[in-house]
Amino acid sequence: MKTFNAFEVSIPHEDYKKLHMEGKCRLLMPINEADEISRMKGKLPKGSTTGYAFTFWNFVGFGCLGYSLYLSFTWNWWAFIVGFVAASFIFNVNKRSNAENVLRDALNNKEFYEEIIILNHAVYHLDESVVEKYKIT
Repeated sequence: MKTFNAFEVSIPHEDYKKLHMEGKCRLLMPINEADEISRMKGKLPKGSTTGYAFTFWNFVGFGCLGYSLYLSFTWNWWAFIVGFVAASFIFNVNKRSNAENVLRDALNNKEFYEEIIILNHAVYHLDESVVEKYKIT
C-alpha cells in the first residue's frame, strides 16, 4: 500500500466504494480535520448521527471530569485524578472514532465524499496494483 494525497489521485466515489470493499483502497483523514467537520453545522451529510455522537461523548467526558472535581471537594481529594484519566480516555477514543465515522459517512454519501476530496482533507492508502489507473499525471 502506498500513500497519496487527494490531489495526487482521482478516484470516483463508485470506484472508491468498490476498491474499499476489496481492501485495495482506504481513505484516511487527520483527527483534527474530522473534529472540525463534525463541529461545523451543515458540513456532515443529512441523516448522519456522527456530529451528535461526537458532541454526546464530549459531554460525557466533561461530565466525568466535572463530577470528579465535585467528588474531590466532597469525598476524597484524589477523586479528580481518576476523573482526569477517565475523561482523557473518553476524549481520545471519541476523537479517533469520530474520524472513522466521518470517513464512513464519506463511503456512504457521494456528495460528502466529493466535498472532502475537494477540500484536500483526505489521504488515500492504495494498493500498488491500482495506483496507475487513478494517479493524476
